[in-house]
Amino acid sequence: LLVGNLGGRLRQQIEALRTSTRRAQEQAELSRRLASALEQREVVRATVEHLDTTLATEAVLMQPGAEDRLIVVGGSGNTRPLDDLAQAAARWSWEHEAEAGNGTDTLPASPWRFMTLATARGKLAVLGVHAASRPREIDAGDLRLLQSVGDLTALALERTRLASDLESSRLTSETEWLRAALLSSVSHDLRTPLVSVLGAAESLASDDARLDAGARRELAAHVLEEAERLNRFVQNLLD
Repeated sequence: LLVGNLGGRLRQQIEALRTSTRRAQEQAELSRRLASALEQREVVRATVEHLDTTLATEAVLMQPGAEDRLIVVGGSGNTRPLDDLAQAAARWSWEHEAEAGNGTDTLPASPWRFMTLATARGKLAVLGVHAASRPREIDAGDLRLLQSVGDLTALALERTRLASDLESSRLTSETEWLRAALLSSVSHDLRTPLVSVLGAAESLASDDARLDAGARRELAAHVLEEAERLNRFVQNLLD
């Protein structure tokens, strides 16, 4: 009996060690995938696929959409639609930044369990797993894994959001620079023929008898030439 008891404990310890080692390796792989992700959809896909593999359950990631309603932005394969109870649990988790749903004190009847992903800059998403579909209940080790995955995902989402904001800022800066350069060029190119046209037109409009017919024809031709030049500039600008 003593040897059998010790042998059983040893087998449990070995299995726990194998599970811990496997999850550590899977967690390292998730960290690599998240670190190399350039867009939010890559982060979402890596997260839900990791939870689908490690916890053997469906997973979803939700974010506020139109009218601040939480919508699913990504899910593991064959993810079932969220019912009203699951939607309510996800909303409560988002509003209170706490876990809700299956296995918690808030809406425990829901088959889904949700947690809010946030950083120092604020809330980013809600992560949910279909706890009721697992062969066994979520234990303390599963919760630590879920929390770890949530922290990694939140940091990755924050990084992709910052990268997107920086890219938008860069594009805005370049747009403003191009706009200023265009206005400067246009103002110079349009002003030059316009000044010539105005000067020649004023000379033609004057009653100065010193302008003979040849001079007036020359001024008129100059006006026509500069007006055509101005027209070409305007057409190029429109193009």
